[in-house]
Amino acid sequence: MKPFFIFLCAMYLIADEISAQTYSFLVKNLNEKKALEYAHIQLGNSHFGAVTEINGYANFTLPGNQKDSIIYVSHIGYGKVSIDLRHLETSKVNEVFLQVSDLEIAEFSIVDLDLSPYEFYSRAVNLVNDTFYSKNYSGLCEYEERVMEDGRETFSYNMDIVLVSNGFSAAKGKNIYISNDDAYFVEMNYFKGAQHYTLLKVAEMLDYRFKYDPPKFDQDNNLTLFFLEYKSSIERQTFLIPNLKDGDQWYFEDILEIGDESYAKVTYSKTGSKASFLISIKDYSIHTIWFNISDSDRNFQNDMERYTHGSLNGRIDYFKVDGKSKLKQFELISHRHISKDGIQLGEKRIFSTLTMKNLYQRIPKRRDKIDLYFIDKFYK
Repeated sequence: MKPFFIFLCAMYLIADEISAQTYSFLVKNLNEKKALEYAHIQLGNSHFGAVTEINGYANFTLPGNQKDSIIYVSHIGYGKVSIDLRHLETSKVNEVFLQVSDLEIAEFSIVDLDLSPYEFYSRAVNLVNDTFYSKNYSGLCEYEERVMEDGRETFSYNMDIVLVSNGFSAAKGKNIYISNDDAYFVEMNYFKGAQHYTLLKVAEMLDYRFKYDPPKFDQDNNLTLFFLEYKSSIERQTFLIPNLKDGDQWYFEDILEIGDESYAKVTYSKTGSKASFLISIKDYSIHTIWFNISDSDRNFQNDMERYTHGSLNGRIDYFKVDGKSKLKQFELISHRHISKDGIQLGEKRIFSTLTMKNLYQRIPKRRDKIDLYFIDKFYK
C-alpha cells in the first residue's frame, strides 16, 4: 500500500508541474504598433504576472494549481484588455495591442477632483492603511543588475532572492527610520564580468583618504547600498512621515485611464529632486511612484562623497491584490560621476530591477541574508 501511495504522490507532483504553463507576451500600441514598456500583465486578482521590458516583452509561468482564467493587460494611459487563458498559446509570443485613452486633464482637474494637488496626495496618505499593504509579507523575486562604465557594460548578474517586508505596521516608533526590508539569497542565475571602477580604485583616482580603515567591501552595487534602503525609504517618506508641505511646488501632471479606472499623476518638485505618484481617483490606491534625485544641486564635502551618492532615478510599480497595492517591480538607475576639480575622469551607471514573482510565507535561513559584502563574496 505504501509504494502505491508514494506513486500517487509522485504522479500528483508531476501532473502539477506539467500543468504549469509559461506564456510570452509582446505588448504594443494599437495605432503606432510600437512596443510598450511597463505594461502590466496580471492573472486575475492574483500577484502572478509581469511588467514588460523596454522592448515590450514579458513572460511568466503560471502555477499549476491556479484558479483564475483571465489575464489582464494594462498600461498607464491605455485601455485594459481581458484575455481568456484558453486563447493564449505557449508555443509562441502572444501579441497584445492596447488602445490609447483619450482622457484629458482638463476634463477632471477642477470638476471631478475638486482638490488641490497637495490635498489629493494628502487624502491618499490618510487612507494608506486601507489601500496599501501594511502587514508583513515575503515573496520570491528576480533581481538583475547591470553596470555600465564609460559607456560599455562591464559587469552584470541575475539572481533569485526572497524579499521580506515588515510592512508599515512594524515601521512605528523607534523603528520608523530603519530599513523595512530584508533580502535573502536563493540562487545565482548568472554572474559575469568585472567592474573597473571599484570603490578603492575611485578613491585612488580622487586622491581620497578614508578617515578610518578602508571599507571591507569594494564592489559598487545598488542591491545593498541603495536598493533595499531606497525602496523602504521612499515608501516610508511617502506614506508614514511625509515632510512635504502645501506651500511646496505641487501640480497635477496628468489624468490618465487604466482600463475603466481613472488615475491622477500628482507631482512634487523642488531644486534637485522630483517625485510623482499615480493615484486612483476612485479609491486613492497607489499604482506607481517615480522619483528623481540629482547630485548637481546638492552640497557634498568632497568628490568621493559626490561619487558614492550620485544621481538616482527610480520607479516602483504595484499590483492591486485583494484591494491592496503590493510591490510588483522596482527599478533603480544610479548615475555616478568620477570628477576631480571639475574635470570628469570617468562615469558609471548601475541599472537594477527587482521583480516580485510570487508571494509566499516561507522565510529562508538567516545565514542567507544579503549584506554589504554580498557581491564581494562572489568575486572572491
